[in-house]
Amino acid sequence: MPCSAWLGKVDMKAHPPRRIHKQVGARIRKLRESKGLTRMELAQACHLGPGYLGKIERGDHNIKLTNLAKIVKNLDTTIQRMLKGIM
Repeated sequence: MPCSAWLGKVDMKAHPPRRIHKQVGARIRKLRESKGLTRMELAQACHLGPGYLGKIERGDHNIKLTNLAKIVKNLDTTIQRMLKGIM
């Protein structure tokens, strides 16, 4: 399924990449905390470094799709749910 099928058309002027990174990161942090997981626990489950995960949660790093897939799997959600309303 193409991305446009579930995200729709993305206006990059209305949604600059930095803003998107911060929103996705905030959602990851909120969901992680709601599940009672530390950053270290989620990072280990995803085979990612805790520093890298921290940068993602702060919106300081452009997350790779493969790493987003690992994170959402370990948070028991989907990429679609994670990005809904952001883009």
